[in-house]
Amino acid sequence: MIRLVPKNQGAAFVAFVQNTPCQGPLLEVNWLLKAQNPRMPTQFYWVGKQAVLQTSGRVAVLCGQPQSISELESFLQFTGCQQLTTNAWAPAGWHTQQHCQLLWQPGSATKAIPHIPIDTAPPVQAILQLLAGENTLPAALHSNMYADMCTRLNHGYAASYCIWQQGSLASTASAVAITPHQVHIALVYTHATQRKHGYAGALLAALCKAYSGHHITLECKPELVPFYQQYGFTPTGQTATVATPTP
Repeated sequence: MIRLVPKNQGAAFVAFVQNTPCQGPLLEVNWLLKAQNPRMPTQFYWVGKQAVLQTSGRVAVLCGQPQSISELESFLQFTGCQQLTTNAWAPAGWHTQQHCQLLWQPGSATKAIPHIPIDTAPPVQAILQLLAGENTLPAALHSNMYADMCTRLNHGYAASYCIWQQGSLASTASAVAITPHQVHIALVYTHATQRKHGYAGALLAALCKAYSGHHITLECKPELVPFYQQYGFTPTGQTATVATPTP
């Protein structure tokens, strides 16, 4: 049975998602934001007794193992889901991409970090323009991402760091979900003409230092794992699947 998570079950919801690497802090922060702004389109569902589902527009996140596959598939079709991130299951026939989940291990970095001035309060618009200009961020998501990041930053649930070179944004990385115990890093990107200078590594090191008392996670494509290992991130042995309907 798929049913909405009642407001009075927030503690149970947070306790459940905290056991999920990477996706856990994202869902916890989204739950807190929804509680503060009930008009947000995000919804949270219990999927049986062993999974939870978050939907926001046509994007969904599943944590846990659903008991009724057919019911969930029908529900996703009904909601018009166009992207599902999951750590346990994906609909049959959907196109899938595997992402590795990494955990930061203090003191395990193997690459020297250059001393570069870091902007810890850059304009969100500049970050999104960098991502959109490099085709990293689809244009259709730009306006939604701007509002979402501004809200997270204003409530202390996110932090964005950047490096500028000659007046232009060269590299960026963000903690997109900050909870009392966990931090999830995403939107790590360096302009194609500014790579090989250690900018991304410097930003990662700065974020990890700022939140060193937290469990710090990120997700990446398998081929990028060696890059992040240089800066102290270790694979957890778990993967996330990003699934989209097959045309």
